[in-house]
Amino acid sequence: MSEVDNSDTYRSYWHSVDCAAGSVIENVDDGQDEQDALWEVCDGSYWVIYTHAATKVMQYSDNHDAYFEHMGEAIEAESWGELVSKLAFYAFFDDVSDRYQTLRNDEDGDDEEDGEPCTVCSEHEVAQS
Repeated sequence: MSEVDNSDTYRSYWHSVDCAAGSVIENVDDGQDEQDALWEVCDGSYWVIYTHAATKVMQYSDNHDAYFEHMGEAIEAESWGELVSKLAFYAFFDDVSDRYQTLRNDEDGDDEEDGEPCTVCSEHEVAQS
């Protein structure tokens, strides 16, 4: 039996987090409220709306308990897909928020638009810290 290589999916997830954080920066720089920008970018994400992707968020995220930190209560859901999407939304939201804060506090002051275009989200790739 061969071992499955999940590194591409893991890299794709974190690349999407970088792209989403870059989008938040652009939206905030254009005058949108920071929390509204984060919510908007995360709410419609592939990683949140598709059950198979949401399960990967829970595997790859640094914030797998984020739902409970935000909501502080048990999750009400009528299906596995609804449950995992709720969990994944807050995990992805916190991963993007953490990355956004890192980029905003970056002492180098690199502009994300200096990077290569992101092939996942059509935004500019954000430099890795």
